Amino acid sequence: TLQQQQQHHNMPPMVIPSPLMNLCSGDREMKLVCHCSPDDPHVKAQKANCWIFSKELPRKDANWLAFQTQSTLEQLKITVQKIGNLAYIPSDVLHTLKYLRQLTIEYGVIPDLQNYAFGNLTELRNVTLHKNQIRLVHPFAFANHPHLEEINLERNEIIELDKEALVHLPTLRKLNLDFNNLTMLHDDVFVFLTALDELKLESNQITVLTREIFKGLGNLRILKLTANSLSFIGDTIFAELWSLQELDLDHNQIEKLSARAFDGLNNLRKLNLENNRLKRLERGIFTGVPAVLNLNLNSNQLETITYNNFLPLMDNLVNSTAILHLKDNRFICDCRLLWLFDLRNSTKNDVLRQALQQIECLHDFKGISLIYGGPALPPAPPNQLLPNHLKDYGRGPAHELIIDHDYYDETGGHHRPPKPSVAIQKKFSSARSAGDATGGGAGTGVGAAADGDKA
Repeated sequence: TLQQQQQHHNMPPMVIPSPLMNLCSGDREMKLVCHCSPDDPHVKAQKANCWIFSKELPRKDANWLAFQTQSTLEQLKITVQKIGNLAYIPSDVLHTLKYLRQLTIEYGVIPDLQNYAFGNLTELRNVTLHKNQIRLVHPFAFANHPHLEEINLERNEIIELDKEALVHLPTLRKLNLDFNNLTMLHDDVFVFLTALDELKLESNQITVLTREIFKGLGNLRILKLTANSLSFIGDTIFAELWSLQELDLDHNQIEKLSARAFDGLNNLRKLNLENNRLKRLERGIFTGVPAVLNLNLNSNQLETITYNNFLPLMDNLVNSTAILHLKDNRFICDCRLLWLFDLRNSTKNDVLRQALQQIECLHDFKGISLIYGGPALPPAPPNQLLPNHLKDYGRGPAHELIIDHDYYDETGGHHRPPKPSVAIQKKFSSARSAGDATGGGAGTGVGAAADGDKA
């Protein structure tokens, strides 16, 4: 026998390798247990869901060799169980899966993504690596994947995305970096992602944006920067994003928007600035976004908003399905807000009309309305919130919006306004007459306004 010949010639015993265990056997003794589809031992699997149950699974562990039995896999998901551990991307295994299209790895402890971590997998379409405690993404971590469409890195601990981490990805459409620890982004970091459609950066710690960050993103439609640490948006920051349709800047700490902050966003439809610290809006702030149909300014510290601020959007607000959210600010009840009540009566949009009726404002004088001809206010301490105090002011049939720009003071002075211009008087005289003819409005409606004049 072979063994006898070896002993006779003093040769070391030959190690005869055992056959590779089938990846899809579901053997519970393996460190890596996989269930495959189709579940047929005579057919090559296309999809595998695998679970790691071992704390010790080195890169060269024999369990990884089982993937050689299913080299035609198109979908692979690896989930690390609580009793297991995975501290690296199994690149050697992935290199053998030439047909792989979707890869998911979750709940590992992977400190960084090394260069070419996913080899040159030319068929790869989707990579999801959420909840792996990743901190760094090195140069060329994602490179040379001509068909890759989506990368999901959410809920990691990424503090830095290398400037060349994402290169030669001509078809990448979605990049998700939500819930990481990014404090800044390098200039040109996305410059190779010319096909990117959606960029998600929610719940990081980004403090500063520059125009150079967004170079190369001329096809981007959705940008989400919710819940970062932004305090200021400077001129033309988003000017490279000429295809952008949705911009979310809500739940930051923004105190100031430059007058040209949104220049170049001619196709923007939705702008979300909710829950920031804005106290005023610069004149011309919305000149660069004439197509906006959904503007959310809820939960800021705005004391007033003028007609001139919103002039570029006025056609949308009056004639289309546009919506304007203004709840939970600190508006002062003076003449600068009068145009909002004109807008409420003029708009053809019921949703917008209801939103405008939810506006609340403050007053600074005991029992005196700061809008000319408005109803007397009940005695109250200065700056007490008056819910819906003026929601019925000027009630009447829809009418043309008439604005006298000199009448709307933008200085923010809290003084008794001068007598309105002839145009304003005529319009509100007509509105009062219409209200009287129909018996007035509910609440503090037209009848109450007339009483205020007498007062």
